[in-house]
Amino acid sequence: MNRTIINKINFKIKIARIRNIPKKNDLALWVSWLNNKKTSIYSNRQFKKHTVNSQKNFIKNKLNINKSILFKIIYNKIFIGIVEIDKIDLNHNHCEIGFMIGNTKYMNRGFATKAIKLLIKFCKKKKLRMLYGISYSKNKASIKVFVKNGFKKVAKIKNYFQLKNSNKKDDMLFFIKNLR
Repeated sequence: MNRTIINKINFKIKIARIRNIPKKNDLALWVSWLNNKKTSIYSNRQFKKHTVNSQKNFIKNKLNINKSILFKIIYNKIFIGIVEIDKIDLNHNHCEIGFMIGNTKYMNRGFATKAIKLLIKFCKKKKLRMLYGISYSKNKASIKVFVKNGFKKVAKIKNYFQLKNSNKKDDMLFFIKNLR
């Protein structure tokens, strides 16, 4: 389907909570995204080689603690990415959010923006009052997702991130959204 057509139609996605280790096909797909330079360039994922076993362990750890919730992003029954609520603090009612569109065919088409919109609704139902997220300053797509969902940039830390295979560094941007 033509990119401009996808952007003009009112597409529907869903986010499905991950409660068990995903099927082998989904795990292998997820691992391929983690190891893809294009999908991991602005992430700590870029610094290690991921395997199905390492991903299983990552998911097991996330499922065993009550500070994280993982969701698959699904469009037309296709697993295209991940959104996560992490560092959930029920004393202060806030959490960090993260997202990745792993299937490059669906990048820069509004899918992450819609997924975060659904995640915000979920967080409101859970009575969380504040969400925050972090982005590399060069990651224009992620910045756009935060801004389109009403997050405000509240901080910039210079030279925070080390870029892989380079002496270059990037700034960290910190975004916050109040839900009340």
